[in-house]
Amino acid sequence: MERLLDQWDEDEEPLPEDELPEHLRPPPKVDFSQFDPSNPEAMLQATKKGKTLMTFVQVTGDATRDETEDLTKIWQTSLWNSHIQAERYLVDDNRAIFLFKDGSQAWSAKEYLIDQEKCESVTIENKKIFDCFHLAVIRFKSESLSERMKINQLSKIKSNMQFFLILVVFMTAFEEFTNGDCNNEPKCQISKVLGMKGADCYDRDIREFPKCLRSDIEIIDLTKNRIKQLRFSDLERYTYLKMLYLQDNFLLKIEDNAFDGKTDLTTLDLSNNGMTKIPLDIFHLPSLQSLYLSQNTNTNIVETMEEAKPITSPLTQFDISFSEIERLPEIGLLPTLVKYNISGNNLVELNIKHFSGLCGLKYLITNNITVNLQEPCDCWNTNRWLKSKNVIFSPFDCEMKETLCAEVPVNASDLESYEKCSKLLREITAKSMLKKILIPLLIGVVIVCVCIGFYCRRRRKLNKKALYGVPMEEEKLSTLEKHQ
Repeated sequence: MERLLDQWDEDEEPLPEDELPEHLRPPPKVDFSQFDPSNPEAMLQATKKGKTLMTFVQVTGDATRDETEDLTKIWQTSLWNSHIQAERYLVDDNRAIFLFKDGSQAWSAKEYLIDQEKCESVTIENKKIFDCFHLAVIRFKSESLSERMKINQLSKIKSNMQFFLILVVFMTAFEEFTNGDCNNEPKCQISKVLGMKGADCYDRDIREFPKCLRSDIEIIDLTKNRIKQLRFSDLERYTYLKMLYLQDNFLLKIEDNAFDGKTDLTTLDLSNNGMTKIPLDIFHLPSLQSLYLSQNTNTNIVETMEEAKPITSPLTQFDISFSEIERLPEIGLLPTLVKYNISGNNLVELNIKHFSGLCGLKYLITNNITVNLQEPCDCWNTNRWLKSKNVIFSPFDCEMKETLCAEVPVNASDLESYEKCSKLLREITAKSMLKKILIPLLIGVVIVCVCIGFYCRRRRKLNKKALYGVPMEEEKLSTLEKHQ
């Protein structure tokens, strides 16, 4: 019998690799020479391609099993919308497993999960990432003892001039310290992240904006404090500020000119506050790319944005989720917007005009959103429009059946807005490409000119030596001829 079975197996055609059980599949071929040795995660991700991988996700606080079920289900749906296939299994009241058939997708899923407000930790391959929501950027590692020793050694005074400069800086800092009453101000952890100077002031019961941080600080995290107002004088000294996180404070008032001069600010988080008015200048900051205004129910975000048109900030991410709005703002032309979060709102008006000026939109987040429209067929028209523009989103849950809503032509004004937006986007893309090409080209030209200059200088020196060498040789020859 055993011989018959062996003969049977010999005659059978081998199964393709993708149909073999996982333990029999050959490992993926990875060329490690193509990877950066300083980025081990990318190498590990490549080795997990096509393999099953489990990721453990923990929800913040004392969440009940039902709350964890609802949250993780929303996250799973968002991952599926992004073409990341994951199975979900609850293992505890506040803990779940996300099972990926293609393990390389786990790292893409991690980037989404750590940005969720209720996510406490994500564990991949026994590596645990704590304090997810925005703190992937603002949780800084403290400097090692050896680094501090090097800094101390480099800071020694080597000359009388250096001593004088340090004395001047010390006196200036002492004056600021005395005027600002820094003794009574809560201390923040100062460190570096991604090469930028940052201040981690998370959950320190701070009631006023810090006045004694370093003036060259670039990232300030004041999440979960008790700040009630934001003034121009609070931000004036931080001229290099690039990221400001004020989520979950008691902000009631922001001065209209609070952000004047903040030309380098790229990220601003004002979520979960009680503001009654949002300064219009925010929508015209020249470098602002990420703006979070979710859970601000005391202000009319729709009217504010429509009053701020045309929006000139190059926004790529915009969040107005859970703001209790009944219609979306008509933003106008905003070709740079890629990710738009409108979750948790109850809409009574929804139309193509709310998206016709967003020609660069790639991701629309619509979790926990309800639509109860006066014109029910507008829901299907909007779904069709977004699908035709290849936007990744969960379709709106329309009240009326699609068969009862005939497809109608798009308004000429909406088509015109989309065409203007597309033209503007092409111009922006062309300028960006020109910068990417022109700057390296100029650097190359400068290097070539320097090399040519060195070459010409050296040739000139050699020519001079040859020029002065000829008469000497001639003089020797003439002397020899006379002697002969």
